[in-house]
Amino acid sequence: RFLFEAAGKGKNIFTIWNDVGTATEATKELMAIFDGEKMFNTPKPVSLIERILSVATDKEAWVLDFFAGSGTTAHAVAKLNAEDGGHRRFILISNTEATQAQPDKNLCRDVCAERLRRVLSGYTNTKGQAVAGLGGGFAYLRARRIPRHRLTMKLDHAEVWHAL
Repeated sequence: RFLFEAAGKGKNIFTIWNDVGTATEATKELMAIFDGEKMFNTPKPVSLIERILSVATDKEAWVLDFFAGSGTTAHAVAKLNAEDGGHRRFILISNTEATQAQPDKNLCRDVCAERLRRVLSGYTNTKGQAVAGLGGGFAYLRARRIPRHRLTMKLDHAEVWHAL
């Protein structure tokens, strides 16, 4: 769509977004939240997700992220709400990423949820500066793990179509 055609019909976006941060900047931002510790290898820039949400959602939107990772989406939602008075809500889903070598690894608990606690309530960054909280809250729910062998269901073709 061209700018002259828009006339109040939504937001126009540019093809190239070279002002929304880089993966390196995102890593530094996350490290500042976690006292200089590198908690996640591939975070997305909050400014990128914030830009996408500002174009794709309104102030009352529900935002669903099936791959929560370090919690960038929730951070961006909270930041947008603080900036524009919105009431966006988020649902983030993640697995623990536990392995046989690291059975206690829980990215959702240790990185995503902890990041949200800090950015919502405030924290001290790596320079010793107080960073004000964005406000808001969240609930952390953990689903029970079900062994794969218990998931096999014997449904015939008609039952599947009926369920849809």
